[in-house]
Amino acid sequence: MGPVSWDGAQRSRIGAMESEVLDLGEMVCVRHHIPAGFDSALYRGLPDDMCPCEHWCFLVRGRLRCRFIGGETNEVEAGDAFHLRAGHLADVFEDAELIEFTAADDYRLKAEHLARSAT
Repeated sequence: MGPVSWDGAQRSRIGAMESEVLDLGEMVCVRHHIPAGFDSALYRGLPDDMCPCEHWCFLVRGRLRCRFIGGETNEVEAGDAFHLRAGHLADVFEDAELIEFTAADDYRLKAEHLARSAT
């Protein structure tokens, strides 16, 4: 597979979050635009009411606190690259642009749930 561009991304909106998805075969690259205060209630109904996906991320702008099963937290800010294990949610303190790489099948299952929850 050669290079891909955001111009060819599939675009979606779930609640106040806008996402652009690039299909990379077994992985997807997703650029999320997430407003400060984004409501993570859409994740209710997933295992532990949290995101069930593992992600490798880069925060282009904004500031987040990632919360994990068991109560652990991790704060990230613009310019940080980080890994999120399955079983997490994010508190969005500032409008954020987040790039994530995720296994395609896992991402699609999560996205389908979020789309149903948003309606």
